[in-house]
Amino acid sequence: MDMSVEEHARQLGWVPKEEFRGPEGQWKDAETFVRDGEQILPVVRANNKKLVAELSETKSQVLELKKLVEAGNDSLKAFEEFHQQSLADALERQRKELTAEMRAARENGDVDLEENLRDQIDEVRQQQRDLKNKPAKTEVKTETKPADTAPQVDPEFLMWNTQNPWFGKDKKLTAFANGMATTMRQDPENSHLVGRAFYDAVAQQVKAAFPDDFPEAPSHDKMEGARGPSRRSGGRSYNDLPADAKAACDRFGQRLAGPGRAYKDLDAWRTQYAKEFFGE
Repeated sequence: MDMSVEEHARQLGWVPKEEFRGPEGQWKDAETFVRDGEQILPVVRANNKKLVAELSETKSQVLELKKLVEAGNDSLKAFEEFHQQSLADALERQRKELTAEMRAARENGDVDLEENLRDQIDEVRQQQRDLKNKPAKTEVKTETKPADTAPQVDPEFLMWNTQNPWFGKDKKLTAFANGMATTMRQDPENSHLVGRAFYDAVAQQVKAAFPDDFPEAPSHDKMEGARGPSRRSGGRSYNDLPADAKAACDRFGQRLAGPGRAYKDLDAWRTQYAKEFFGE
């Protein structure tokens, strides 16, 4: 037998019959083994090349999916941080307004109002402490402490405040709202009012007491139909935001806008931010 054929066959994995350990009848001589190999190997190589390409594409898709998931998780975390910061700013603004009102009450000798405002300031400060010590939602609680009964800040206050921008800006309306809120909390008949429902009830009392400060607004149903081009064309946009609000918007926009995130691009996020900021 030509030794070159046998050597070539051995390179391909062939062994002599006496060394063959496979099933009886499947052994091939070197020449047949080489001939069959030359016919099968191209197919094997083609299949292998195809599998390698598919594996590479799969790895690429998995990597892209991983990036999207990471982006989505970061976007959710950014949302939480944004609302936490916005709520902190709203509470600090409320504290400053109450402090100014308390000083005015002291100068006017109105002891009852001063004490009422002091209680409200203490409550706001407590909310600020609760907000500062509040664990991130992404953290997993390993235990529940029975003593953990401190009042938590209601995040719905932030959305309510953005839709009622007079609160914290107009001293008269803000002072009345704070006093009314304290009175309503002390009334057992209002025990069912919590969160946004309570804030809306306070706002209704303020609007009823000072109707001249609130031009008649369309109902919710009518507003839904009015949110067309005419409403948007007259609304305020990102360009109308104050400098600090623009900075806050863009700081969070880097994490909230883009592939896999809450908003498809920075413009979409800026539009939503301005809409909430101006209460539109």
